[in-house]
Amino acid sequence: MKYDETDFFSDLKYNVKGILGNNLMKEYAWYFSKENIHIIKKVKLIEDIFTYKKGKLQGKSNYPTLISTFRKPRATTLFDTGDNAFFEIGEEVLQYLPAKELRSGKGVSGKRAFSEDTMVKVVKTNKFEILGLTLDNPIAYVGQGRRFFLGAEFLEFFDIIIDFPRRKYYVRQNAQYYESDLSNTFGFNTKIENENLFVNMIWHNSEADKKGIEIGDKILKINKLNVLDVIKFKKAYEAIQIISTELKKQNISLKLMHDNGIEKTYNLSKKFLFE
Repeated sequence: MKYDETDFFSDLKYNVKGILGNNLMKEYAWYFSKENIHIIKKVKLIEDIFTYKKGKLQGKSNYPTLISTFRKPRATTLFDTGDNAFFEIGEEVLQYLPAKELRSGKGVSGKRAFSEDTMVKVVKTNKFEILGLTLDNPIAYVGQGRRFFLGAEFLEFFDIIIDFPRRKYYVRQNAQYYESDLSNTFGFNTKIENENLFVNMIWHNSEADKKGIEIGDKILKINKLNVLDVIKFKKAYEAIQIISTELKKQNISLKLMHDNGIEKTYNLSKKFLFE
């Protein structure tokens, strides 16, 4: 099968949940970084940013599409800050990635803003490249078809300016090696629903999976933290922050209630998905 890099967005209208249109971007440049989004009125000032690499936006698309690659394949890529992942690559083009490893899980991934997956796949390969800047050992989500999306996690490693009126973009690198909470995990993700915290995703062959933790299990305690009290008496954003702080630790004690009503405590340590 001959590789064809055209028309990666043939199914775009079925998958995109929101687009920042060119009517809003036609008079300004947009500067995206991990901490901020800046709207730049005087676009000519961008030419003075010598620390950035400069490239051209793809073709005459109505969307700000960049050129990026995992060495193979070279691809037009939609920059979607609504997606929390680093990158999503279509399953149909996985065969073109060199030196790749795959991991999978079941449930809904918390990294992707609009994900409703019941099966989650991620791929690790040796290099991601944009305008000659390379990121080593990146991990990308695997989606359907042949599409490519750069998500908000991209901004952990690169700053980007999009000058949509003049069809240019500018990139500056912040880190050489990919590091993410995704690659160091207890093996599960969580969600808050109806004033409870539930397991909503399990990585296959992870410690959580091997110990019998299942999707739908209710989390009662993380270490000494009473999860139910935190959710009930704190504001939503405060509860998420407190729970996230506990889950950032390298080792935890996790008290769960299974669907059958049985309560059990598990001791878990973080491990890398791609060890």
